[in-house]
Amino acid sequence: MKFLLLDVPALHLGYVGCYGNDWIATPNLDRLATRSVVFDQFFADDVTWRSTFATGRHVFPAHADSEPGFESRLESVVRDHSVVWKTIRPKADDGLAKGLKEIQKKTEKTLASLAKSDGWALQVELPSLAPPWNLPEDALRIYCDDTAQATGLPNEDLARLKDTYAAVVTYFDAWLENLLDALSAEPWWNECLICLRGTSGFPLGEHGFVGPVQATLHEETVHLPLWLRLPDARGAGSRVLELTQPVDLFPTVLEHFCLPIPPGHGHSLWPLLGGEVETVRPHAYSSIRVGNEIEWSLRTRDWAYLLPVDGSGVRRPRLYVKPDDRWEVNDVSQQHVELCEDLEQTLRGYAAECAKD
Repeated sequence: MKFLLLDVPALHLGYVGCYGNDWIATPNLDRLATRSVVFDQFFADDVTWRSTFATGRHVFPAHADSEPGFESRLESVVRDHSVVWKTIRPKADDGLAKGLKEIQKKTEKTLASLAKSDGWALQVELPSLAPPWNLPEDALRIYCDDTAQATGLPNEDLARLKDTYAAVVTYFDAWLENLLDALSAEPWWNECLICLRGTSGFPLGEHGFVGPVQATLHEETVHLPLWLRLPDARGAGSRVLELTQPVDLFPTVLEHFCLPIPPGHGHSLWPLLGGEVETVRPHAYSSIRVGNEIEWSLRTRDWAYLLPVDGSGVRRPRLYVKPDDRWEVNDVSQQHVELCEDLEQTLRGYAAECAKD
C-alpha cells in the first residue's frame, strides 16, 4: 500500500477551472480532476493550527493563548505498523519558483528511496501560493499588462492583485504537469492513493481584506479543493457533493493501509467513495484565531453560520444561505433568529464535547 499527499497552502478554490473558474488556465489540475474523485464540499476545520489531518481531532481555540494539547499521531500510527512515513517541506526563503523546483527534486529522490518498501506514505508540503511572489516575468504577463510584481498587500490595486494571483496559480499548475508526468511513469502509480489538497484558502478582497489578516471563516478562507486519485483510478471523474473535512483524512488513510483507527472526530471517506453511505457528517466545523480574535463556524448543505467567540462583542454572528450565496454577501441572521440560536447551540455543544476528549 502506498499513499502520496501533496499539500498546497493558500490555494483559492475559486481560481481553479474544475471548481468553476472560466478565465484562469489550470489544465493540469483539471486533468487530475478527470482521473480522480473531486470533493465539492471540503472545508477546513482548524485554520489556525491545521493539525487535524495529523491528529484526527478538531481544535476549537477559546482564548488567545490556547494551543493544541497533543502531538501528531498519524505518522506514528503508520510507523508502528511497519509503514515508512516521510515528510518533505520547503525552505522558508526559497520562494515559489525555486521552492517548487527543489521540492520536485526532493520528491523524486525520496520516492526512489521508498521504492523497495512494501508500504510507504509521503507527505509533500509545497510552497505557499500567498505573497510575496517571485516569478519569471513571462509568467506574470499571462494576465497582467505590466511586469511589476505585487509584493505588498495593503497598497496594491485589487484587480491587479487578482491578476497576479491568477498568474501564480497558472504557474503552479504548469509545474504540476511535470511532477505528475514523472510520477505516473512509476510502477507503483496505479496502486497508490494520491491526495492533492488545499490546506488553506486565501482571501482576495471578497470581504474587504486580502490574506489571513482577520479571524473570519468565510468561503474564501475555509472552502478548499480536494482531489483523491484512488488506486487503479477507481471512480475517476466523479464528484462528492457531501460535506467533508481534513479531519476525515486521518481515518481514511489508516483504512487505506488496513490499520486500526483510534477514536477521533473524523469519518473515513471509503464508505462514501464506495457508495455504502450517502453522507459521513451532517455538519462541517471550523475555527480560526488571528491575534486576539477568534471565530468558529458551522456549515450544513443549506447554511453557513459564523460565530465570533473572543468575547469582545465588536463582531456579530452571521448567517448565509447555501449554496445560493456562494461568497457570503448577504447576512440573513436577523431574518432567522431561532435558526441561529439552534446552530449556535449545536456549535458550542460540539466544541464542548471536543474539549473533553
